[in-house]
Amino acid sequence: MEYKYDYLLNIFPELNEYIGKDEDILSLNNITIKEIKDIRDNAINYLTQDEWRTLSEDERNQLALDRYMQRPKSKWAIGMLYEMYVGHVLRQQHTSVVQFGIKQGLNDLGRDIIATTYDHGLKKVYIIQCKNWSSAKLIHENVVCQIFGSAMEYDIKYNQHKSFTVIPALYVTTELSETAKIFAKRLGVEVTVMPLKDFPVIKCNINHGNKIYHLPFDQQYWNTEISNEGEFFATTVKEATSKGFRRAFRHFI
Repeated sequence: MEYKYDYLLNIFPELNEYIGKDEDILSLNNITIKEIKDIRDNAINYLTQDEWRTLSEDERNQLALDRYMQRPKSKWAIGMLYEMYVGHVLRQQHTSVVQFGIKQGLNDLGRDIIATTYDHGLKKVYIIQCKNWSSAKLIHENVVCQIFGSAMEYDIKYNQHKSFTVIPALYVTTELSETAKIFAKRLGVEVTVMPLKDFPVIKCNINHGNKIYHLPFDQQYWNTEISNEGEFFATTVKEATSKGFRRAFRHFI
């Protein structure tokens, strides 16, 4: 329930305004959440009224993005950003990187990322789970067993002719327990400890010829995939607009 709660607040950030305000919640009977989403630019959640009025569109979007990245986030949002960061790192080494967890949500079977690479002509498919946990916590053997089982299911289902090698892997921000380390070694689960760092988060997408960039608080951000020619992740709004991309939104309040 906590996961679902964080998820709802992430895709409908305007709901934060109604927490603990029963009368305001009742007033929503006359308007649908879809109508609220259709008329609201979520960048306004991170700006003052003066900033909204005086800054240019690009300046507003960049400042809103900067504040979004700096402010505390839900566990769900932090986990999603860590998956994206791991994907960003892997794209520098692998032929194909699919953000399977972001795409499938609760139906990801513990597979946050599926990455493919070739080693001397041999195809390798990595089934990856990401855990962005506090350094005060340890990764236990149940996590190791889950990704091992998920990798084996993938191997049985898609690799019947044994034409490639399936490798279970964990990318985590904290250490494994001693028992988990033993399990990982015995089961062949590769473990990489890697803290979350800054990375390009602006999704520059081409849809039916339209060049659109998405910020993390935009409506279709998490549903948007970057995989086609000409698409990329930008670090700044200026980088995105300089290459002909415009912001994805509908209307303003």
